[in-house]
Amino acid sequence: MCRRFLADTRGTLFSVARLLVAHHREAERLLRLYGPQPGQGLRTLDSLQLAVALDLRSRGAIDAVVCADARLLVAAQAEGFTVINPEQP
Repeated sequence: MCRRFLADTRGTLFSVARLLVAHHREAERLLRLYGPQPGQGLRTLDSLQLAVALDLRSRGAIDAVVCADARLLVAAQAEGFTVINPEQP
């Protein structure tokens, strides 16, 4: 499975983004804003994912978030992303 993952990241289907200190700071902001609700709020790793997505959007690399996690989709939409849930019709 690890070999498959590495092969996918070497191709053109996916790109790998390096985590920066700025992403961690942005994730902290997102957690303060969207994380306080028990059982409903944004989770730690999701906040990092969204922080990187925000950075990529600022660079013109992406304009939508695709995921099936309702908590992450709510926060992403609140941050102005077009959101796509592949589990919804």
